[in-house]
Amino acid sequence: SVVSAWSSLAWLLHLQLEPREAVALCRQALERAVGPRAKPLPLAGQAHVLLGLIAYDRDELAPAREHLVQGVELSRQSGPSSGAMQAAFTLAWIQALSGDREAALATASGTRQAASQLNLPLVDAYVAGCEAELALRLGSVEAAARWGERAGLSPADTVQYEREGDYFTFARLLLAQDRPTEAQQLLDSLEQYAQARGLGRSLLTAHILRAKAERALGHAAETLASLEQAAHLAAPAGYLRAFLDEGPTVPELLPRVRHAVPAFVDRVLDAFANQQREAAAPSVTAQPSLVEP
Repeated sequence: SVVSAWSSLAWLLHLQLEPREAVALCRQALERAVGPRAKPLPLAGQAHVLLGLIAYDRDELAPAREHLVQGVELSRQSGPSSGAMQAAFTLAWIQALSGDREAALATASGTRQAASQLNLPLVDAYVAGCEAELALRLGSVEAAARWGERAGLSPADTVQYEREGDYFTFARLLLAQDRPTEAQQLLDSLEQYAQARGLGRSLLTAHILRAKAERALGHAAETLASLEQAAHLAAPAGYLRAFLDEGPTVPELLPRVRHAVPAFVDRVLDAFANQQREAAAPSVTAQPSLVEP
């Protein structure tokens, strides 16, 4: 349908770091994907998911949460998709950011249980990688390492599209395990993969992880060069969370590349300071959650 085509094109634009055009297409899709009494059709799920992921990348967490909840619930009616799974795990991370670690783990667990009922090995593998990613973000390197042992990945692999997310998680795991040389080897492949396909969003993450690997190896000039490349890519799209989600090291290094895109770097640093303040304060705000996992 036209709605699916618009949503798919919008997804591609997001991956190419063109969020404004992507948002405009998603809005068109939502206007078209309505049934009787203006009730959203399941087809609207993909557009809501993407609007949520774009809002998340821009560090607009409240609208991100609203779109992701709607997207996941509508997508449940039309069958499994990697987008809906990514949305559910992004929701889990937003819950963790708001101080509710238990809710985050419950969302992840519910998503895994729902996926396992489908009996689709590719879906199970995708969800396992997402769970490992969440474990890393929550500081559980051991849980992620157990996934790494089962996943059958190697730093020398050629990156395949279907497992792109797994390879980024694996690179983060290697860094968390203090294996920066192996991470560097894998990031070579990830950067080549992203550049060859024009996937700016993936290249952005690869550059940030490259900066972390170079820093661990004591390569100061290479660290700042990678971080500057990342800042140049992210600034036009306003994608702050790419930096905020890679741990405190990255925002702490950003002032040293502020000259590249001063206004954008200042926004990231302000968001980082706000995140630290919110993490230190108890959360009392009730967060909307999924009706069912």
